[in-house]
Amino acid sequence: MPVSEMLARISSKELTEWKAYYKIKEDMQKEEERKMQAKYGKHNKSTTLGT
Repeated sequence: MPVSEMLARISSKELTEWKAYYKIKEDMQKEEERKMQAKYGKHNKSTTLGT
């Protein structure tokens, strides 16, 4: 199903809820990245230890 068709079927309220969900998810990911940088240093982009 094309995205345009899916958007036509979804209500404005549902769309707003999904946007909020993904914004929260994105913010949580950014916060995790910030914590990893603070813990392991800003120059270490790897999230695996020992490699």
